[in-house]
Amino acid sequence: MKILTESDSGQIRNVIDSGVKNKWNWNWLQHSVEVQLEKHGVKTFKLEAIFQKIDVPGKAWCTTCESEINYGSRGRVAMIDHVKGKSHIRKTDTVLSNHSIKAMLKDSSAAEEVNEPSQPSIRDVVKLPVPLFDRVSNAEVDIFNFSKICCLISV
Repeated sequence: MKILTESDSGQIRNVIDSGVKNKWNWNWLQHSVEVQLEKHGVKTFKLEAIFQKIDVPGKAWCTTCESEINYGSRGRVAMIDHVKGKSHIRKTDTVLSNHSIKAMLKDSSAAEEVNEPSQPSIRDVVKLPVPLFDRVSNAEVDIFNFSKICCLISV
């Protein structure tokens, strides 16, 4: 799966989406959607902050849910319905409720090394949750450091 940009418009229309009823339209991404979140009230999102076109006919990538969305039969309406769906709302609430490593690195030199995507995504709009794997790794390091300090004290 490859993320496509607006410079790939000819390829999308003529090759990738050639047999699709509703061909990809970059203007769809300028549409704003108002969503009632369970924990954070009403929020407005632009579709460009959520979706990216991928090299699969009739499909777009939801960066929040990390899944393919079928727009081929219903176009922009399918994307709007996905954003207003229970699963997407639940994941957006989770994203808004957690902390991100990127936010912690904002003022450090490591933040400069992070490669930004060429298109805006939900990651630019809200803070991402710290993945469970990173939390477990962080806890393991804390336990190791604590045990090392305890060994030094007892000697």
